Amino acid sequence: MAVRIRMTRTGRLNRPFYRIGVFDSRTRRDGRVIEQLGYYDPLLSTGVEWKLDQERLAFWMKRGALPSERLSAYLRSQKIPYGDRKKVTATRKARGKARQEARRRTGRTVEATAKPVLPRKPGSAPREKAKKKPAPASKAPPKEAPPAA
Repeated sequence: MAVRIRMTRTGRLNRPFYRIGVFDSRTRRDGRVIEQLGYYDPLLSTGVEWKLDQERLAFWMKRGALPSERLSAYLRSQKIPYGDRKKVTATRKARGKARQEARRRTGRTVEATAKPVLPRKPGSAPREKAKKKPAPASKAPPKEAPPAA
């Protein structure tokens, strides 16, 4: 399960308030949260702009949770260590290429492990699609028009 650390919007119209939480990446913006980590109050109605539980943040980051772009910017500005998204994706791509190279060296590529297509028997013609037979004509005589009066 891919886990993300992102914000959900609460508050009323023109009074935003964001809760910071840990989410499964497939949930919608205001969907089910796994764990609340803090909040962000851009209008300072609480007197504190950011409140974040750094112990729990570190716990989730060690387990591979990636912060959203806005949270990454905040963490960078506060000099809080976190896994850089670009670095993580580059590492994953490099790991995939290393696996691909190892499979190629050992002969375990998709082409090598795929089942071979059986050759046709000599003298056999390719199959033809069966033609649909026309519907049988009804054997009842056609109905006559009623006599004109």
